[in-house]
Amino acid sequence: RRLVSFELGSGRRYLAGWCSSDDVFAALDGAEAGADADATRVVDGRRVDLLPDGAKIDAAWARAAVSTGGATVRLRAPQERLPAVAALCKALEDEFGSTVGANAYLTAADAQGFAPHWDDVDVFVLQLEGAKRWSVGEPSTILPRASSADLDAAGVDALCPSHKRAACTLRPGDVLYLPRGFVHAAKATGAAPSLHLTLSAHRRNAWADLLERAVPAALAESIEEDAAFRASLPRDYAHFMGLQHAGDSESDDEAADDAGAPAADDSDDSDASVLE
Repeated sequence: RRLVSFELGSGRRYLAGWCSSDDVFAALDGAEAGADADATRVVDGRRVDLLPDGAKIDAAWARAAVSTGGATVRLRAPQERLPAVAALCKALEDEFGSTVGANAYLTAADAQGFAPHWDDVDVFVLQLEGAKRWSVGEPSTILPRASSADLDAAGVDALCPSHKRAACTLRPGDVLYLPRGFVHAAKATGAAPSLHLTLSAHRRNAWADLLERAVPAALAESIEEDAAFRASLPRDYAHFMGLQHAGDSESDDEAADDAGAPAADDSDDSDASVLE
């Protein structure tokens, strides 16, 4: 799992048609800040929200915020408003076997909208308009299950020493893959605004998430249907089970014999470990 970028060259039309800045502005009419979209910028290394949650956003305000206010406008879930993005997400869901979400980010020239952070999803960045410079750091926690809070410069330095960082500039047609947990930040470069689309996959789609859902359900069904699961534990089970006996050299059956408990082969009870 590593940073991968596909640089197809400035001016390429490889990704044309999925989403445009005009599409973003049109989708903003009637949008609500926090639920449907955000307007942000980074000031002194910190993200600043330009609108309170619940405020109404319209295209005219958003155009001004991007053209003269140094803002980044994030359109949440564009697949709910743009059929082309919806079709792309559906195709990737069939390919990946997980849900796929999207966001569109329109950033003013020479501006940054979000502080460094990592996400709890695998992210594909599709550069559609303008250019953006990405800084990416190898994670200290492999495959985190939750996204991070915003990081300041000291936090990034502590998590990602310079030899564990990479940088690249995306131009229209380029794609960047960010594995889950990689610290990243991006700033628009050049004289024009930048537009990129992010596609995110594998949220809560790990083995841990599957087992957290499946094991309790299977156990509940077994308890209901099999009386053996409802039987009382042996009187002296704690003498030969649990973490304190994990290093014992004797087999489970020998330990059970020494403790006066029935061996696994002679009992209906499970010999699965009981954690203390």
